[in-house]
Amino acid sequence: MIRQLVWWVCLVGLGTPLLAQTPTEECGCDPEMTVADHIEEANLIIFGECVRLTTNAIKGGVNATFKVDTTWKRASEPVVTFHTTAANQCGFAFEKGKKYLVFGKKRHQTQATTVCEPNLPEGVRAEAVMADLGKGFPPGRPELARNMNILILGLGVGSILVIALIVLRKRLFKRSAQA
Repeated sequence: MIRQLVWWVCLVGLGTPLLAQTPTEECGCDPEMTVADHIEEANLIIFGECVRLTTNAIKGGVNATFKVDTTWKRASEPVVTFHTTAANQCGFAFEKGKKYLVFGKKRHQTQATTVCEPNLPEGVRAEAVMADLGKGFPPGRPELARNMNILILGLGVGSILVIALIVLRKRLFKRSAQA
């Protein structure tokens, strides 16, 4: 009985420091960073639904694909993929079908996120951070679409003018050859 008691005391005594550590401490996250610091460092912040989780065979970890509802910091496509390492390697454990506020940093042409960023599932805390972020904007690039429409219109008008010049030139060339 005493042996079992000593064993339990040792187990609890050794296990307590391990239980007290949070993943952010184990991952080397800066505990001094505020949400405002994270907002400043992130190059893309989105709120959206996780629609797909796939294993990244090249980098390891997981690619989490989101259907974007709102974006901050810069324009994003309607669907964005974030890379995160495995959950046991400081990656953020996203769940398919749930909505998240996600902070991303560009790393080697990839949007990446970890447990060190203040990613939040949909709820009161996420809403509070989104209130601090201010009014976001919908995904997509309306200015790019507008510019693309102008480009297509310009190419169409230019093509018509080129064809008209070719036709007129042939007619003028025939008249001068007949004279």
